[in-house]
Amino acid sequence: MQGFDHLGAQAQRLLDNVGAGIIKFLQDEFRVSFPDDPSKTIDNLASFFAANELADEITSQMSPSDVSA
Repeated sequence: MQGFDHLGAQAQRLLDNVGAGIIKFLQDEFRVSFPDDPSKTIDNLASFFAANELADEITSQMSPSDVSA
């Protein structure tokens, strides 16, 4: 979320809620599974979008650092 650092906390919460809604929709409507491991979840999303021709290719990069608030 580095690109959204300049947004306030309310905007970041809104983005989080939108993302959670998208994930719930994909689980309910398309039976996409999301493992507890974030990198596997990103891989599942990328595969889903590519397989359904919603994207040509998605590459992701996860930071090895833990995030705490």
